[in-house]
Amino acid sequence: MVTFPKILRAAKNIPLAFDELRSIVGHRANVGFKDHESLKPNMSPATVVGKHDAVAIMVHILNAKTHKQNGVNHWVGLIKQGKKFVYFDPLGLSLPQLYRITHEPATLETIFKGHHVEMSTTGVQRFAENVRDCTMHVAVRFCFPKWSNQKYYKFLKSSRLSPDDTVVTMTLLHLLREDLLKNV
Repeated sequence: MVTFPKILRAAKNIPLAFDELRSIVGHRANVGFKDHESLKPNMSPATVVGKHDAVAIMVHILNAKTHKQNGVNHWVGLIKQGKKFVYFDPLGLSLPQLYRITHEPATLETIFKGHHVEMSTTGVQRFAENVRDCTMHVAVRFCFPKWSNQKYYKFLKSSRLSPDDTVVTMTLLHLLREDLLKNV
């Protein structure tokens, strides 16, 4: 029998495509996409976001020895709030921690230096193998573009569900994933 917990578990293992992220955010924010590899150290947070309200950034997890992509990615977000910016990492990693895991060049550290950027401090995504809901976390965070990270964390923790389950439920309610519900 299909149960809600089974659907949640299955959904955590299916990464969202950027078009799905954009669909979830909808009218709440004009969302763009950047691949971390396309970022240049001489950019500013304003040039990264460009004409968008928020940008989802795909960071690649590179092999520590060869520095080649291994097919695993992690999504983070950058939100423009007037003249300041909000950086969101669902894992709550500092940039040095993120770059120790990804082995990518520390481009965002250089870009943020000297600019007013509120950083993530709280992990809301479980760090586990086969959990691929970071895109869902970024999508739901972008639905509240005027909030500070602290206000967003408080909102997530107000649910009786875990932050992962809350975010997955919110995105599933939006997408009503036919592929997960076809046997219901």
